[in-house]
Amino acid sequence: MVGGVHITYNAVHNSIYLILNMQCIIYIIHIFCFLPLPVMTMENVGAAGRATVSFSPNWASAFTSESVTLTCNVAPSAQGDPPYSWYKDGVRMGIREQNYTIVSAQVSDSGEYQCKSRSSDRSEAVTLTVSNGYLTLKVPPFVFEGDYLEVSCAGYPGYEAGTARLYKGNDTMIGSSSTGSLWIGAVAMATSGCYTCYRRVVHHGYSYEKKSDVYISVKELFSKPKISVNSGSLGQINEGDPIMFKCDTNLSPRRETTELQFAFYRNGHNVQGFSLSNQYGVPSAQLEDSGNYTCEVQTPTGSVRKRSNMVHIHIQELFSYPQIKVSADQVTEDHVTITCDTELRPHRETTELQFAFYRNGHNVQGFSLSNQYGVPSAQLEDSGNYTCEVQTPTGSVRKRSREAQIHIQELFPYPQIKVSPNQVREGDHMTITCDTELSPHRETTELQFAFYRNGHNVQGFNSSNQYGVPSAQLEDSGNYTCEAQTPSGSVKKTSDPKSIQIKEPVADARITPGEDELAVIVEDNLCLTCSVAKGTNPLFLWIYNNETIGHESVLYQVRESGKVMCIASAQLQHAGTYWCQVSNKLWDNRIFTVTSNIVTISISEKSHTVMGIGITLAFLVLLLVTAIVAFTYRSRTASSFTNCRFFPRSSGGSITKAQYRSSQRKYTEVQQEPNDVTPSAGQPEYGNILTQGTSHGNNEGYVYIDINHKPIGSSPPINKNDEGSVVYAIVQSKATRTSQNHGEPGATIYENFSAK
Repeated sequence: MVGGVHITYNAVHNSIYLILNMQCIIYIIHIFCFLPLPVMTMENVGAAGRATVSFSPNWASAFTSESVTLTCNVAPSAQGDPPYSWYKDGVRMGIREQNYTIVSAQVSDSGEYQCKSRSSDRSEAVTLTVSNGYLTLKVPPFVFEGDYLEVSCAGYPGYEAGTARLYKGNDTMIGSSSTGSLWIGAVAMATSGCYTCYRRVVHHGYSYEKKSDVYISVKELFSKPKISVNSGSLGQINEGDPIMFKCDTNLSPRRETTELQFAFYRNGHNVQGFSLSNQYGVPSAQLEDSGNYTCEVQTPTGSVRKRSNMVHIHIQELFSYPQIKVSADQVTEDHVTITCDTELRPHRETTELQFAFYRNGHNVQGFSLSNQYGVPSAQLEDSGNYTCEVQTPTGSVRKRSREAQIHIQELFPYPQIKVSPNQVREGDHMTITCDTELSPHRETTELQFAFYRNGHNVQGFNSSNQYGVPSAQLEDSGNYTCEAQTPSGSVKKTSDPKSIQIKEPVADARITPGEDELAVIVEDNLCLTCSVAKGTNPLFLWIYNNETIGHESVLYQVRESGKVMCIASAQLQHAGTYWCQVSNKLWDNRIFTVTSNIVTISISEKSHTVMGIGITLAFLVLLLVTAIVAFTYRSRTASSFTNCRFFPRSSGGSITKAQYRSSQRKYTEVQQEPNDVTPSAGQPEYGNILTQGTSHGNNEGYVYIDINHKPIGSSPPINKNDEGSVVYAIVQSKATRTSQNHGEPGATIYENFSAK
């Protein structure tokens, strides 16, 4: 219902007729769109308890043979209030239930449907269109601003359909879909318009390009809000009066359960954020509450938002803004009176006012009926920016004056620390002065001074404004302050801190490690540290072979502000002399410099060292192996000579086989004692046979040597004559000295023979 006009749409090819509740008939010649679907009408907002009709599925059109359920929705108070009445095209149907289902829709089921319960009003008409065409663009029967809209370009059930394309008007493409479902998204009033979908439909092997048109009318979710003040009263509003603003709007009956939020603005600035309350109250109006007010309404998601027209509010003043007045132009230590001056409006002259005073924003006199604040004896700290505040007894109206600067003439300015000399070196005489100046009108006032270092008193109050240090030391460095006061202490002022640094020149630079010569192997790491015994803020510089090593050097790493110099991987080019130079600047024109000891670094090749170590180790191993072999050989040789026997000489001058065998048997008997080892079977026996033509003296000795060779494993002898054991005989005789032996005992050589 819009202005008393009820709107419906009937599908007519190439035209639409609008029937306007028997008041007038307006026709719209439709050129581009074919409109088979109805447009939702504006409900009768004033109807109370009016029923509504809804479809399931929520489409305003259906194909023949499809099922559609219509539901009669009533207010909660009317629920369970049968019987229900249904109407089609204004004619009452025989349906009494709340839900009416069309199981298999026919074209004849198209029409306008209404319903009601026993206690509710009849709903507005909702049109259902049943189609047996190839293609239909399905849209919901009701579309409200803020809704998220999805439409369906549907082909007739059972028919194969291609990709659907949706357009608004003639040329604006909305989107395409292979399923036919097309998403439009959140809608606004501007979304209203004619929409056309195109889709190819296959029937009995033939393909047809079809289209379907529909006009979508987006309806208002709620009306534009209106702002009202004090229930519409336009009377005068004075300071301190309460104000109540109200923001009114009307929800569509179909969406009357939608939650709305409200906000209020003054001169475009938000004064109350969005909330469920459609009211904004000002308990006590102030002058600054005057202005242009608007309100705004939105859905919780903010998808729909509307603002009201402006309303102007003017607050009448109760009393004027106060002003600060001072009793004297030149404020000294005399009595000072400060007055808070204001004026009540004629129509409120009997209103009682209260006054308060502030200095630099801090309260110095609370609210009282007196509009004056007195200072009997002003001090420097009484200087500042003064304001006063005036209010009604309830505090509903409160005004503050502008600031008035009141300057109390000081007795003496804040002292300053001065030091002599400007740059103090260790051992200098240092004088610190606390400098201030008495006001010309109080030049005879006596002052006292005290001095502090790092907050600790170093000289108590006395009449001297100087503090002397005969021989400054490092511990005299620090933050110095001084304090000046009157003898009574009624005025006391402290200077700002001044940092005094006692400086000492650098001395005794030294490189560590402390060796003057360092031997380094290639690829070793090395760090040298330069230090000084004393010195203020020393600066370090490294020198290699009379050339400065820069902080950006590739061969070196300079660390810790130049104090440490490192060689990450020593190379031959690092060999040379190194020293460091340390300096500091104590005055603008004086620099102290000291030089460290010189360190000479030699670099050795790693390969020579390894070879020397290898040769030494190899030599030691060789000596060890030689000693072991010699010891083993000596042990075996000694054990072999345990088988030596001594033979007496035979008459023939030789050892016969019989003699050998006899002595062998005797030897064997001796050897076969319990602890002796029996020779292995088959051991060959040998004896010496005197070489032909050899003569000897009468006394001769025979030595029998039996060298046993133990076969390895069970290997047989190499030949029949080599059976692994050899017997030798050496005969010593006391022969007559000849020219050949020169008086030495003769030695007769014998051949080996087999004793077997």
